[in-house]
Amino acid sequence: MIDWHCHLLPGIDDGASSLDETLAMAALLAEVGYTTVCCTPHRLRGMYDTDPELMRNAVAEATEALKRERVELELWPGMEYCLDEFFADDFGPDPITLGETKRVLVETPAHADPQLLRENIFYLVRHGYTPIFAHPERHAFLAPPGSDSGSMFNRVKSWAQSGSAESTQSINDTLLAELQVMGCEFQGNLGSVGGYYGSLVKKQEKRFREAGLYSCYGSDGHDLGGLQSFLTQALNEVRLDHSGLL
Repeated sequence: MIDWHCHLLPGIDDGASSLDETLAMAALLAEVGYTTVCCTPHRLRGMYDTDPELMRNAVAEATEALKRERVELELWPGMEYCLDEFFADDFGPDPITLGETKRVLVETPAHADPQLLRENIFYLVRHGYTPIFAHPERHAFLAPPGSDSGSMFNRVKSWAQSGSAESTQSINDTLLAELQVMGCEFQGNLGSVGGYYGSLVKKQEKRFREAGLYSCYGSDGHDLGGLQSFLTQALNEVRLDHSGLL
């Protein structure tokens, strides 16, 4: 089982604060059945200017620490790129994928420009990568809370594939389906499943899951306490509904 999104590395971003916390988080992930964790610190210019080489070295050091503590967990390098106006410049010189795959974990600003989002996704697809869009359920602009996201997504996906649109369809209603047709995949957060981000996000995640939006899940774990609060319950729920996503 692979955790596709985790801030496990110590002292790089807003994730684990120390190597001890990294080891405790890793032990918990291994205990519930994970064999592999993608280490995905933020890459956000001006806030988290994470250097790829620093990240790779941190993965190597954490791997050695896990071996010493006999925690059986494989760590893959990764990055959580922000799809802002600096994305292509930050990604291009030394691209970081999830392990040896062609998948690239991306997130979007809370108030993203839909056209810039499309352009950045197209940039990745055009260069042979598969964008993995992190936690879309946390963004109200993608599907406002309270909307019937399941039927909306399926209806709009059919539109995007056929190439004909209803004149009343808003840009935000169509965006998720457009991105998927372009080749984007979507990653759900286990914290969203477990209610860590509140009831509205929890409901939105369930709608997206039932609509078949997600291709994988990540813990998006930032600290031990957070993981302990939702991990087991969320895994059980996703396994019950869609075990193939884990």
